Amino acid sequence: MNAPIRSRHLKRPRQSRQHYRSIDKRDQHYELLKSQLAASAKTPAEYDAAVRQAARIAGV
Repeated sequence: MNAPIRSRHLKRPRQSRQHYRSIDKRDQHYELLKSQLAASAKTPAEYDAAVRQAARIAGV
């Protein structure tokens, strides 16, 4: 008879601090790009386009 699979074997490994730092840097880069690109937007459509462009550039 096979032993039951324990949940501890299924847990994902913890991410390193470096991993979370890179995510924070990417988010900061995205927010900076978004504010710069959206500053010149005059309509909601231009703002949405600026936000999408910032996300594409930052890789978010």
